[in-house]
Amino acid sequence: MNIKSLAALALLCVGLSACGSSVARPDVVTALADPNQKLAVVDVTCTAGSATKIDPVTLDRIKTGILNELEHAKPVSLMANANPDARPISLKVNLTSYEEGNAAARLMLMGLGQMHIDSDIEIVDASGNTIGAYKIAKQFALGGVVGATTSIKDVESGFESSVVELVRDPSKTASSPRDKPKKKLKPL
Repeated sequence: MNIKSLAALALLCVGLSACGSSVARPDVVTALADPNQKLAVVDVTCTAGSATKIDPVTLDRIKTGILNELEHAKPVSLMANANPDARPISLKVNLTSYEEGNAAARLMLMGLGQMHIDSDIEIVDASGNTIGAYKIAKQFALGGVVGATTSIKDVESGFESSVVELVRDPSKTASSPRDKPKKKLKPL
């Protein structure tokens, strides 16, 4: 292989590995009464469901990642101390599934050894009432070199970004009207 081919292959691998850190749209369980209202986070808690195998260090890493993403969100921080005019909320993140997958299996064939993080997210107001509930699922199943070189931390990064996007704009969900076809398709 010449240098140009190797460089192109390297760029392709880097580009495809970014899929692990891409944003996933949440599914609505209970929508906010006003999904266009500005929200500002006071606190984040991360827990694991009873059937989820995740250690406390990983839970803390995900919580810290979410807080860091919220603090450094563009164009402005989504933390309450930076947004006094926004509605203060707390986020309760309950991981219902956390699978690190298997890099060797992903190397062999796409779909094998996939990684995924599933969670239930509750948005809680200052009085302790749950005002919104969502589900976020983030997965990665590409194969080959890209699959073998992408780690669960890349998927965690995408999950953290997905939580931040939920806070930034709760109206952008998987069940959003803009995701539905505008016309009904007629069978051939």
